[in-house]
Amino acid sequence: METLIAILMVSILNIVCFFLGAKIGQKVANNEPIETPTINPFKAYQEHMEQKEVQDEMDKLEKTLANIDNYGTNKPQMKI
Repeated sequence: METLIAILMVSILNIVCFFLGAKIGQKVANNEPIETPTINPFKAYQEHMEQKEVQDEMDKLEKTLANIDNYGTNKPQMKI
C-alpha cells in the first residue's frame, strides 16, 4: 500500500514540476522576469473567512429584505 501511495505522490509531483518548468521556461524564452510565488496559508485563510463572513451577512440581509417584501402576501417568510 505504501508503494502505491509513493508512486501516486511522485507522479503528481512530477506533473506539477513539469507545468512549473514549462511556465518558467516560457518566461525565459520571452525575456520576462521570473517571480517565485509566495503564498501565506494563514493570510489566505483569513481572507477566505472574511469573504465568507461578508457573504453570510449579505445572505442574511437579502433574506430580511425578501421577508419584508413578502409580508402581507401569500408568499412564505424565510427563516434567518
